[in-house]
Amino acid sequence: MWITKVGSKLGTVAVWVKSESGDAYLYCFENKHVEDIAKELTEDLEMFCPMCEWKTAGDNEDFVSDVDTFMYDLYDKSWERE
Repeated sequence: MWITKVGSKLGTVAVWVKSESGDAYLYCFENKHVEDIAKELTEDLEMFCPMCEWKTAGDNEDFVSDVDTFMYDLYDKSWERE
């Protein structure tokens, strides 16, 4: 699973998610582990399923990259659930 690859980094990131229906959601995570972010977004998947796009932003490029890696997986998962 991807989480074992990223370890348990702690960071701050904003994640914007847009569903295929056009609804958009903005999440702000401050001093969170990638695993916690993944858990919360996965729990909310029904709200933006299927996902059509997302953007991530933060002050630590490595942390944002780890969150982005998860988002690719979540994007795929959102289309499997339709």
